[in-house]
Amino acid sequence: MKILLVDDSKTAISMTKTILVKENHLIECTYNGQEAIDLLKKMPDFDLILLDWQMPVLDGPGFLKALSDNRFTYSAIVVLTAESNPTKVMELLKVGVPLGVLDYILKPFTKDMLLDRIKKLLTRIERQKAMYSKQIQALVEACANSNANTNTNASTDTEIKEIKEIKETKDTNIKN
Repeated sequence: MKILLVDDSKTAISMTKTILVKENHLIECTYNGQEAIDLLKKMPDFDLILLDWQMPVLDGPGFLKALSDNRFTYSAIVVLTAESNPTKVMELLKVGVPLGVLDYILKPFTKDMLLDRIKKLLTRIERQKAMYSKQIQALVEACANSNANTNTNASTDTEIKEIKEIKETKDTNIKN
């Protein structure tokens, strides 16, 4: 899996990167949200972004806002935070979830905690991809059957072609 680590702490980056590299993940690192945005504009194909919430230059919320304003990646996002106050964590999630955060991990974390959360997240994402793929396939088949059973015009053929293109794009994204 290709993972982007975004954290201003060189120690946190080093520790997290060591854990993930040993699990055969490909890792890129940036030290603030702006560096991450710049990298994602060039390399948007990360499976996962591990995002520190509090950083200089561009913090986690600023990164998410910039990402949502100009969506150039659809990577899963997990926030890493040292914030353990439940009220503050709820505020973090209130801001983060609408902007694409799927989970959070409290710092400091153990190797097992990190790997378990990533595994659970990936399982959930794979289930969603499979569900979306089935829905798109059913829609394509329904349109094709509708087209075969009736005398349709060129606009219906165009619609079917567009749906098939959407399916092929989604299938390509799922494979990646």
